[in-house]
Amino acid sequence: MTTRDSEGSQQLEHLDGMSKKMLDLRRKLTAIAETATADDHKIVADFSRSGAGSRRMNITPAAAAIIVLYHNPLNRKLNMRKIEGLVQVILHGDWRATHHQGAAVNPAGDLGDGQHRLIAAALADTQIGILVTADVPFDDVLDVVDTGTTRTPGQALRMRGWERGEEVAPLAGRLAAYVHERLHGVKPQLPGLTVQRFARDNRKILEDALDISEKSDEQVAEAVMSKADSAMIAAVLLFDGWDYTQTASFIATVQQGLAPYDNAPTLPLERLLDRSNKANKSRDRLSPAERIALSVKCASLFQDRIGASKLSWNDKKEGLPTVRRDHSRPAAAAE
Repeated sequence: MTTRDSEGSQQLEHLDGMSKKMLDLRRKLTAIAETATADDHKIVADFSRSGAGSRRMNITPAAAAIIVLYHNPLNRKLNMRKIEGLVQVILHGDWRATHHQGAAVNPAGDLGDGQHRLIAAALADTQIGILVTADVPFDDVLDVVDTGTTRTPGQALRMRGWERGEEVAPLAGRLAAYVHERLHGVKPQLPGLTVQRFARDNRKILEDALDISEKSDEQVAEAVMSKADSAMIAAVLLFDGWDYTQTASFIATVQQGLAPYDNAPTLPLERLLDRSNKANKSRDRLSPAERIALSVKCASLFQDRIGASKLSWNDKKEGLPTVRRDHSRPAAAAE
C-alpha cells in the first residue's frame, strides 16, 4: 500500500469526524486503495510530483482513493451530496476530462483542491481524466479558488493550520462586523476572505477571548452570558486595549453578580441579562446587539469606577460603545 497508512487514517478522522457515513466512506476508500497495482502507485507519484506544472492525467479509482486517504491532510469536511452527484455524473458518462476544474497539489505533494471529484471517481469505480496542477500554494487555493460558499472561513482557517479555526471564525466575523460598524456607522456584509484576514490579524485576541469565555462559564452554575456573548464581549475589550487579566476579571464579575465597589454597574448589567434570559416574551428580551453594547458600555464605566444604578443604550444616539481611550488609534478592522 503506502507508508502513510496510519497517518492518513488519523487525518481523515480529524477532517470528517466519526459519523457513521464517514466511517463507511473511509472503509470503502480503504478497500479500494488496497486493490492498487504498481501502475496505480505510479499515478499517485506523478500526481504528487513537484515541478510537473499543469497537465491532464488519467486517475484510476485506486489511485484516487490513495490520494484522498493519504495525501490529503488539510482539506475541508466532505459534502456527501456533492460526492453522490458527481458519482452519478461519472456513471452516466457525463464527466468531461477537458473541464477547467481539476485538482490542485501543493509543493509538499498534498491535495489542495479536488477531493470530491477524486472520491467520486473511486466510488464510481471509473477512471477519469482530470487537470492536475502542481506546486499550488495553499494560500492561492484558499484566497482565489475557494472564496465562495464551498469553504467556510472556519474551514479555510483550519486548512491554514489553525486547529480551532472553525471555532474562531464565527467570533472573528462578529468582531470584524462590530468594529466596522463602530468605525463607519453601517452594518457590513463581510466576505469570507475578509473574515479570514481579520482573524489572522487578530489571532491572539480571538484565542484569548475564547479562553476567557470558557473559563468564565465554568465558574458559575447559571451564567447570565452565553459562551458566544462572553467571547464576543471579551474580544471587543481585548481589541480595545484591555489586557487578559483585566478582561477576564470583568467577565467573571458580571457572570458571578459581584460589585467590587459601591453602586458598581456590573450588578445592574447582571440583572438586565438575567431578566432577559428568563423573559417569556421576545419583546422583553435583549437583542444580541443590545447585550454586547450594554456590556461594553458597562465595562467602560467599570474601568473608571463610575457608579450606575441602571444601564441603558440607544443605538441611534450613542452608536456602538468602546473602552478604547485613544479613539484616534487605527483599528485592525475588516475593510
